Amino acid sequence: MTIMNCPHCGTLVPNDARFCPGCGQAAVPATVASAGPAAPTLSRETLLLAAIGANPHAYLENFLAREQGLKGSLGWHWPAFFATFCWMLYRKMYGLACGYLALALILGYIVAPVLLAIGGVGGTIAGLLVYAALFVLPALYASALYHRQCRKNIAFAQRFQPDLQRQLEQIQRNGGTSAAGYVVPIVLAGGGVPVIGILAAIAIPAYQDYLTRSRLQMLYQQADQASRAVGDYYRQYDRLPASFADTGFEPSPLREVHSEITLQTDGVIDARIIERNRDDRAFQLRPTLDAEGQIVWTCSSNEVPDKHLPVACRSQR
Repeated sequence: MTIMNCPHCGTLVPNDARFCPGCGQAAVPATVASAGPAAPTLSRETLLLAAIGANPHAYLENFLAREQGLKGSLGWHWPAFFATFCWMLYRKMYGLACGYLALALILGYIVAPVLLAIGGVGGTIAGLLVYAALFVLPALYASALYHRQCRKNIAFAQRFQPDLQRQLEQIQRNGGTSAAGYVVPIVLAGGGVPVIGILAAIAIPAYQDYLTRSRLQMLYQQADQASRAVGDYYRQYDRLPASFADTGFEPSPLREVHSEITLQTDGVIDARIIERNRDDRAFQLRPTLDAEGQIVWTCSSNEVPDKHLPVACRSQR
């Protein structure tokens, strides 16, 4: 049997004894080494302050609440709402800023204008929602995104810099703010934005022309079906129908815009696209009799430019 000294009074006690017979305190084996002092660390608040840099009061309390599970991902950040790209650059979120700029150019200069050009209630609402999302979504998630950036900065420094002073210096160097938030937008405004504006000025009208041609082409296909129905009725009854109801033909509305195909008393088929705050775009199919007494249709329009008319109409003009 081995013995040991009581750590409290020094009395010799058996190694397997639970309590010292001299003082009654719990006996601790001499082989158990006392734990050394804990390694020094930096407080979480100190680390976050180093990562945030300028204007820390706007973020510190929010970040600490997030890390304690007291706050979710959603919030509101006015700088990110009014100047998203500039704010991201200012806070050194360069990759996110580049991604946002590319997305904003695509959505703001292509997708939203196209939706607005399509027209109708659906197209207008969708276009406005795209513009709103470019400002609202970054403002809602700005604090969460910046908090993630700061945490990554801190974790990287803690992993590769065991020295606390150098660790803090690296966090401050990689965090904080950048003058790029002021310089880059000025450079883009001086050179990039005018170029984008020129491209948009070319692309948007070209797309609107394409949209008009495609809609008129679809309208012509229906008008052509109507002319066939009128022709069949004439061959059967040797007279023109009073309305499309007599022929069994029923026009189908175009998507996104209001369209009308009507049969006039002289047999002329009038096809038109009607849009609010815009002149109607219409063409007519006019019937004439050939030498064999069959109806021949001729397409014409006084309202639609040649470049927008269906090919079949242009070839007959």
